[in-house]
Amino acid sequence: MNKAEAAALSKIRSRKLDNELKVEALLAVLRQDDQFASAENERDTIGFKIAKMRYQKKDLGNLNADYERAKKLMTERLCQLGHQPEELTPAYACDLCKDSGFVDGKLCDCVKTLAYQLLKDNCKTLLTDMDDFEAIDDTIIPEADRERYRISAVILGRFADKFPHNKSNILMLSGKQGTGKTYLMSVLANAIMKKRMGVLFYNSVQLNEIFLRYHLAPIEEKENLFAPLVEADFLVIDDLGAENLIKNVTETYLYAVLVLRESKLTGITTNMSPTHLLERYGHRIASRLCAKNNSYIIHFEGADLRFHKK
Repeated sequence: MNKAEAAALSKIRSRKLDNELKVEALLAVLRQDDQFASAENERDTIGFKIAKMRYQKKDLGNLNADYERAKKLMTERLCQLGHQPEELTPAYACDLCKDSGFVDGKLCDCVKTLAYQLLKDNCKTLLTDMDDFEAIDDTIIPEADRERYRISAVILGRFADKFPHNKSNILMLSGKQGTGKTYLMSVLANAIMKKRMGVLFYNSVQLNEIFLRYHLAPIEEKENLFAPLVEADFLVIDDLGAENLIKNVTETYLYAVLVLRESKLTGITTNMSPTHLLERYGHRIASRLCAKNNSYIIHFEGADLRFHKK
């Protein structure tokens, strides 16, 4: 079970406890009524006798009928008190696991679904919900650029399939604006989240704001700001180079993120060439982004898709 699934399981179990406590609180009120309490007690007593006699393999006689009679009295009194029978059953969101999170010892699909939803909440700037590279409609791409785009999609699909066991720890999509870099990186982020792996997707302006908040924050608050950037299974920095450079902030903390994420995949989209990255961020950062031994760079060419029509 990964972190996202653990967080989802905790949320589901908390919801289960809340719903069960609501039922118990209602029962506590109902039991103050003598008629309801008497009917409930009779039902439970008969139910215990039935279970005992079944275990002993004895004849139940009229016990089943007595049980149904007591149950009916209890229900009638419940309705007289202004409630409905379904209020005594916790409102489980998942009928399969009853919000326990497990079915036959295996993680329930409801946990996996919620884990994915929680991960998506961290990536509100994604351009698409698409998570399958083979399903991408590339007819929006000019015919002259379509083959290159398809090849790029195939390569990124392999990154998704192999994740988190990719050989490179930097994946950079570079090229002119509007050539589909952010869209394809969004598809990759969704595909990785589908595996219920932690993803953070920030454009460079948002990330720079986090760096500034970290720089100015009291010591006790710093870890909560920076740790998620380091711990995310996949961090995407979209449109690197669009942010304003803040002295002692942007370069310092961008370098720190890249160093601390050496064992994890970081995705970069940028309109800047390696030469421009070197000029803007200096050798330390540019060498980590473009190093042949740990970076995979795909250069996008072609027309701006935002102005292209079918």
